[in-house]
Amino acid sequence: MERYITASLLNLHSTTRHVRHDDRLMARHLFHLHSPQARDEQAADTLRPVTNINDPIFDEPREHPGFRCLRARLSRQAGSERLGLSLWELPPGEAAYPYHYHLAEEELVLVLDGQPSLRTPDGWQELQEGEVVPFLRGEQGGHQLVNRTKDTVRFLAFSTNGEPDIVLYPDSNKLGAFERLPPGAGLRAMFRLSDTVDYHDGEQPPD
Repeated sequence: MERYITASLLNLHSTTRHVRHDDRLMARHLFHLHSPQARDEQAADTLRPVTNINDPIFDEPREHPGFRCLRARLSRQAGSERLGLSLWELPPGEAAYPYHYHLAEEELVLVLDGQPSLRTPDGWQELQEGEVVPFLRGEQGGHQLVNRTKDTVRFLAFSTNGEPDIVLYPDSNKLGAFERLPPGAGLRAMFRLSDTVDYHDGEQPPD
């Protein structure tokens, strides 16, 4: 009976790769609850649903033309609050994101599959599988990844997390303000830098 239940759950959730994050995590949780190993580990108070890079849950698909890709927020799914880890799948001809840099967050990219093109303040370069590239805070850490090949590119992005961040987008002259509360909550707002106002704009002296 237990084997039938777990098999049914796995068949149900394997019909599509892009289902709701909570549903996929619940399926894995139930699978591990019914497994012999789980029964042998009853000393553990709770079982956290397993996050697996080989069976990713793409909880942030992006559909904007030219920027279509899949993102699995692995660290968030695993319960991390102070570290960021995402798996990206980038189809041919698409960019993962606009060119940008962070004022508070530092990033690190590890290329798993394919040969993405990387744009930095120094220009363009082609990355190879296994390469690790850091993106420091500030303008020097500006970056964008694009897939100019015929094969899907996969990469891991590591980052500091859990603190408010400001992101600058030089190509579009925008600024993003992100509060970075777990799990992804808080302020998320985009502004055009041309809309900046004076410090006292709209303010009235106290009565």
